[in-house]
Amino acid sequence: MLFKLNNNIMYLSVELMISHDDWSQCTEGINHKELYAETISSIIFNTKVYALTKIKAMNSKLIKNLLLCIDKNKNVINYSILLNKNRINNSFALMYIIRELDGSMINILYKYNIIYYKEYIFNGIEKWHIILSNKYLKKFTKDLDMMGIKVITQRAMPLTEDKKLNGDLELTLTEEKLLLLALRGGLFDWPRSITYGDLARKIGISKPTLTQEIRKALWKILNNYYYDNFN
Repeated sequence: MLFKLNNNIMYLSVELMISHDDWSQCTEGINHKELYAETISSIIFNTKVYALTKIKAMNSKLIKNLLLCIDKNKNVINYSILLNKNRINNSFALMYIIRELDGSMINILYKYNIIYYKEYIFNGIEKWHIILSNKYLKKFTKDLDMMGIKVITQRAMPLTEDKKLNGDLELTLTEEKLLLLALRGGLFDWPRSITYGDLARKIGISKPTLTQEIRKALWKILNNYYYDNFN
C-alpha cells in the first residue's frame, strides 16, 4: 500500500549498531579491515527476503569460511555467489541470499515504513543507517528489544544534520565536470598522461583553481565513502 509522507512530521536519520541471531554472526571475531559485507538491495516476496550483498575480504579463505557458516544458519534458505574475484590481499564476492522474513530486521523496517536504509556487516555486528519518523523511534526500539535484537549503539539526528543525506557531501556540477575531464584526460593514470598545469590550460582555468576544485571533490568522495562504513 502506498503511503504519503507528512510534511509536519520530523524525519530522523538513525544509525544503529545491533547484534542478533542471524548470519551476520558468522563475521564475529573478524576485524572490519579483514572482512565486511554490505547489502546493496533487498526485496520482500512471500514471507522471504531476497538480498544482494557484496563481501570484501583480505583473502579468499575468509570468504570461504563465511559461506560455510552462512550455509549452516537456520534463517538462511539459500544463497548463490554471482561473482567472485581473488587478488593478493583483496578478495571480493557478490552474493544473492534468500532468508526468512520472520525475525529479520527488514521485517521491522517495513512495519514502520522506513524510507531509506543501508546495512553493513562486520565483526558479528550489523550497522544500519535508516530514516524514520521521530514519532516511531521509541516504538521501533522497543520492537527490536522484544525480538531479541540487541542494540549496541544508537544515534539519531534530524536529516538536516546528516551530511550523507543533506547534500553537504554531494559534488557540485563544476566539481563533477572537472573530475570527469581529469579522469578522461589521464590525470589519475599511472603514470599520469597529463599534468595539472596542462589540463588547466586545456580547460581554460588557472592551475590553482583546478587543483582546489579537484581536492574538494576528492575530499567529498572519500568522506561520502567512509561516512556510512565505519564512521
